[in-house]
Amino acid sequence: SMSLLLSLPLWAVSSPVGTIALGSKVMVGGAAAATGSSLYSGDTLAVQPDGKVSLLLSGGSRANMSPNSEARVVRDGSALALELIRGGMAFTSSAKSLVVGRVADVTFRPENPAQGAIGYVTFKDSTHPIFYADKGDWILSTAHDGHNMVLRHGEKIEGMVTAQDQTQ
Repeated sequence: SMSLLLSLPLWAVSSPVGTIALGSKVMVGGAAAATGSSLYSGDTLAVQPDGKVSLLLSGGSRANMSPNSEARVVRDGSALALELIRGGMAFTSSAKSLVVGRVADVTFRPENPAQGAIGYVTFKDSTHPIFYADKGDWILSTAHDGHNMVLRHGEKIEGMVTAQDQTQ
């Protein structure tokens, strides 16, 4: 059985993509999670209406989720994608730790992560996400048409998520 163990690929061992730096009334994968809990790629975080959570992501980036929010954290190549399902989140992206926001097929990423960019994504209602460039310039890309646009520091834009996008 020793040879069996050796044939397992090294990347099969999942390493945490971050930890809950401060958590109150937050669930990870449907179970209550405490401050200090590790986060793994694929984990879904749900914050209760009277809860809050701050995440410390590998490489030093951070994210804060609003009360009554839900997001999935997914490793996407060298980046970490925070996929917002409902609610809102703010996140920083640093040179050592590229973090992008995602809603349906829209990706929100800093143009220059080395400058410590801060982005904010929130849902005005279930079909209208709002993207806000709090610090630094950000790029919005839509996967279905390959469209890119730049959101300058201090600008925000309201998007539209159609039912078609959500079925992916």
